Amino acid sequence: MPDREVISHFLRLQESALPANGRFLVVGDIHGELQLFERLLQLAGFDPARDHVLSLGDLIDRGPNSADVLDWFLHGERRSALLGNHEAMMIVARDDVAVRELWFRNGGLWVLQIGDQRHRAYAEAVHRFPLAIELQLCDGRRIGLVHAEVKPGLHWREIRDVQFVAEDAIDISALAPMPSLLWGRQRLSAVLDADVRRGPPRLAIDACVPGIDQLIAGHTILYRREPLSHGNCLWIETGAFQQRQGGRLTLVDPAAACYWQVGARSTDRWGPSPLPVPTPTMI
Repeated sequence: MPDREVISHFLRLQESALPANGRFLVVGDIHGELQLFERLLQLAGFDPARDHVLSLGDLIDRGPNSADVLDWFLHGERRSALLGNHEAMMIVARDDVAVRELWFRNGGLWVLQIGDQRHRAYAEAVHRFPLAIELQLCDGRRIGLVHAEVKPGLHWREIRDVQFVAEDAIDISALAPMPSLLWGRQRLSAVLDADVRRGPPRLAIDACVPGIDQLIAGHTILYRREPLSHGNCLWIETGAFQQRQGGRLTLVDPAAACYWQVGARSTDRWGPSPLPVPTPTMI
């Protein structure tokens, strides 16, 4: 893996560059659930000749088909994936025994079945995944995509130059912006805290990320299994790998402001449904 090569970890895509009638389709954490993902694309009427599919990261681990999901995103046109915390663990696990053990405890044992050479190839491939994506829609809106969150207090423009640093990638408590993109959940935790308490949260956080019209994130499982919106933030991780507990996989069309979901059974399918209306900006 290159140590000194400067790799851009910010990707900007324009809706106007898509084929006629093409869509940006944003999917939550797949976690190796290839069959769910394929059913979800079918439900949404995915057209591989027109639509661009974007993953919020965590393609791998916990589900049964991590390598196949990786291969789907690594091959073919109009397919992009963010770097999630599970991909970060896979990268760092190559050279760090402690991180390898952490990764294995969190679903990474599948890599033992594919061999060291393929592990190295996948690690090098996901090392080039962006940490943030900006979608520029034809109506003028700008949609930001990150795996976990933009650290409270940061402007979107500060995210554009953030680089992946292996030494900090697993440090959840680090003050730098990069670990928050992979692991952060301050904003969502404050939203959920206020909901559970039915009153003021313990910590006041501005739910709006300045400099972007909407931010879409995954990472933290929503146990109501539906997207959650607050300020200009939208969270869509609904626990695809937790199918026995009602987990779902969620796909969003941000231009049309709608979403689709599938669950464990073939009859478990929902959508298109309108995205939730944002709640007030202050948590």
